[in-house]
Amino acid sequence: MDCSNATVVEKYETFLNEVLKRDLLILNQQRDQFHIEIAEYIELKDVLNKLNKLNKEESLKTQVDLGHNFYCEAVINQSQYIFVDLGLGCHLELTVPEALDFIEKKIKYLETRVKPLTDKVLSQKARIKIYLEGLRHLQNIPANK
Repeated sequence: MDCSNATVVEKYETFLNEVLKRDLLILNQQRDQFHIEIAEYIELKDVLNKLNKLNKEESLKTQVDLGHNFYCEAVINQSQYIFVDLGLGCHLELTVPEALDFIEKKIKYLETRVKPLTDKVLSQKARIKIYLEGLRHLQNIPANK
């Protein structure tokens, strides 16, 4: 490999590592945030379904995450109304059926936001593969069969 070819390979490697792989990491992190939020809403939905099955006189013992995996016990005496985070720091008091309806809609919305990110991740992975193939060709490395 001559000197000019080596500089081209170096530029390709730099672009691959500093731009394409970094962008892939950012896209994956964004997509993972949506998956985390979806998982939280699914967990809330499960809890609300359990609350819905209780008699009005029964209380429910649970553990509440205060943050950083620090839990405390809680007893829910009255479960007619709950506060749901609508997003952007806005909370609304809803009945359990209203909250379940909202959660279903929110999960569907979040899933529509995940799909384009997944497509971008796949596209970015394809770009990386093309660049790797170009590097292999520039360095005269035979293809794996």
